[in-house]
Amino acid sequence: MHNCKITFRRLDLIIVKILRTIVKGLFFLSVGYFIYFVSLFIPRNRNIWVFGSWFGNKFADNSKYLFLYVKKFHPEIRAIWLTLNLKLIKKLREERQEADKTYRIKGFLYPVKDGCAISPSGLVDINRFAITVAKKAQLWHGALIRKI
Repeated sequence: MHNCKITFRRLDLIIVKILRTIVKGLFFLSVGYFIYFVSLFIPRNRNIWVFGSWFGNKFADNSKYLFLYVKKFHPEIRAIWLTLNLKLIKKLREERQEADKTYRIKGFLYPVKDGCAISPSGLVDINRFAITVAKKAQLWHGALIRKI
């Protein structure tokens, strides 16, 4: 009898996890569609480029070096690094680089208004909701051996 209670408890936990995942997915989907719809009415600025790396956690990889290159040699382009890491934002700002948190208001507005979104691996490096309309550049390493 005792084992039966544990089984029902585990089943309850599994059902709760599944329901949470579904609700979270529906929330993110609705937020994404809302931001996409709003972004259609916001004028784009080709001179704003947003960068990110490592799922928004690090200042690294090809996007880091392209970010630094653009900052140094193309002052007409406003390069902004988006990250989830508050320590990284502080460090970049101390180095006089423009950086902001991914899921703050500005973190949503920059990609909606930008001309280009640059990341090494995918949309989650910057802000997967706000870059639905932006031109995207993915700086992957190596050549693909299969279709993605």
